[in-house]
Amino acid sequence: MMGPGIKACLLRTFTQSLIVMNCAGFCLGHLSHAGVLKNRPLIDGGKLDRRHLFPATVRLDIGDSEAYPDGEMWTCSGTLIAPQVVLTAAHCAEDTIASSHAKIHVNGPRQTDDEEGTTGVKSTILTEAKIAKIKAMKKKGAQLSDETAPDDLAILILDRPETLPSYPSLACGQPQSGTPVSIAGYGVVAQITKTGSGAAAKFAIDSKNEDVLSARYYGSNHLVCRPDRVPDDFLEIQSTLSQLANASSQLTNHGDSGSGLMSPLGSIIYGVNSGLSPPEKDENGNFLDRPYVSQFSSVSSATGKALLEYAKKTFPVEMKSVKLCPAENAE
Repeated sequence: MMGPGIKACLLRTFTQSLIVMNCAGFCLGHLSHAGVLKNRPLIDGGKLDRRHLFPATVRLDIGDSEAYPDGEMWTCSGTLIAPQVVLTAAHCAEDTIASSHAKIHVNGPRQTDDEEGTTGVKSTILTEAKIAKIKAMKKKGAQLSDETAPDDLAILILDRPETLPSYPSLACGQPQSGTPVSIAGYGVVAQITKTGSGAAAKFAIDSKNEDVLSARYYGSNHLVCRPDRVPDDFLEIQSTLSQLANASSQLTNHGDSGSGLMSPLGSIIYGVNSGLSPPEKDENGNFLDRPYVSQFSSVSSATGKALLEYAKKTFPVEMKSVKLCPAENAE
């Protein structure tokens, strides 16, 4: 756990810089009453955000000109909390830490979904512990994205503003189990279909957009879960394949990493997506209708508070409009 006296250093790259800082009853809950958005059965969020209900959710286009000279990119998501500040997952920035040739560009409100991101990232803020873990895992040929973590948080400082009428505010404490929440992200869209019933039920998962620049999807009928078995800084939403197939719930998917867990209208952000438990198959190759989990790292955790406080001190202009929570009000 970091303290306020941790030292910091600035590591320069070619165009970006890296700032290093020294429920059980609700776990399968979902909302179904009138007024809650009905969603198509897409595992990464439900409905295409054609009406721009979640404009603060942005796409991170990540590429490495040395490892992938043909221009191949991969996707994460993030949330604007100020014109030049994005909250995302630490593992979304791991390639930029391991290689000076890796860069993140943001596709924000000024762009359409079919365009590559054009807003650059001039600084990335991570904890020293997370930097050390990334480097250690890279040496072993592993990736930070291979596992979820309650401190999977990063702050990106953009090289130009992305202007919105308003931005999500930071949650000052953990939401209680059963709190209604929304998710929005740019991950893979997967159609879930079910045939049969009971023990004879079978499921098919058909990914729709793995080969194109992804668009933003959202889901709003969730109840947050804080199960006893995971660290207190983890937040969860859970769904079975049956719930996904009948459109009563959604989960995040690949590319949704870093997306925000927000209040139903997106005005408050509670956490960022660290990962998910992928669907499993039985010995016959059939998908199991068991609970699957999307896990989120809490922005009101000790790591989240330290990162935000450090960003406020280091980038006072860019962070000016970000309101930090009083320590005595945070859980």
